[in-house]
Parts: sequence; C-alpha cells; structure tokens
Amino acid sequence: MGAYIMADARPGYSRIMGEIPKVMHEKIILYNKISDRPLNISKAIELCIRRAVKRIDDELLEEASRIEDNMVMVLASDEIYEEIKDDFGDEELNSIDIHKHFREILIRKYSQPNDIIIKMVIYPIDDVKYDESAQQIVFYAKGIRCFSLLPSNHWNKY
Repeated sequence: MGAYIMADARPGYSRIMGEIPKVMHEKIILYNKISDRPLNISKAIELCIRRAVKRIDDELLEEASRIEDNMVMVLASDEIYEEIKDDFGDEELNSIDIHKHFREILIRKYSQPNDIIIKMVIYPIDDVKYDESAQQIVFYAKGIRCFSLLPSNHWNKY
C-alpha cells in the first residue's frame, strides 16, 4: 500500500476530510456528466459550513444582546489588557486586527480555555473601542457589546 499525499489547502483555507453516502456521491457524479452546471462538492460543503457558522454567530450575538451588562472580563494579569490597549496606538491595526491579536494571546496563554475564553475567541467581533475615561476596551459585533476588558485596578475603585 502506498502513502497518500493530500494536496495543500489554498491560502486562508483549511483542508478537511469528510464522508458522504455512496448513493449521494454516485448521483452527483452521474448528474455532473449530463449537466451544463455540474455540482461542485467542495463548494457545496463550504456553503453548508458557512450556514452553520452563521448560526453559531447568530446564537452568540443573541446571547450577548440578552446579557444586561454584557461580559466584563478582568483577566488574571493586566499584561493582556496593556498589550491590547497598546494596539490602539498602532495606526496600522484596525478592529479586526486587534481582536485577532487578542485571540492569539488567549490561545497562547490558556491551553485549557473555559467557556468564557472560548466565547471571547469565537465572537464575530467587527469593532473594538478603547474608552479611556472608563479604562475599558470594548469588543462589539454588529453593534452589540459582547465583552469588555478592564484593568484590575478598576475594581479597586469600588
């Protein structure tokens, strides 16, 4: 038996493996032989996964919109807060880049993330704002406040 080498995925894509019932596969192959518009199985899978991810995003946003004060996070150390706050001084970084940097930090720092950390990583964040007067870094998705980062000294005020 020879080894199978799987082709590399296109940039920005992950290669996945899956199975479909033989009957479905045979039907698609036969249909593609007679059709002017053959079915691209990879594209069909991608569209299905996009719908599933949209459902995930919708569920997360619906939950975030129900929470009165949204999630306020004070992390174990102020290092993450300061590192993300420093991102606002970098004119080349936009909100998407700042959230990407935040996700990278969380993934690196928490090898066993809890549910809250996982949500912070997978929220579909599209806007991040730094409110200097409140010392908050606020993460939004479609105008919904999902969570905030505060320095630990913020809590000492109360």
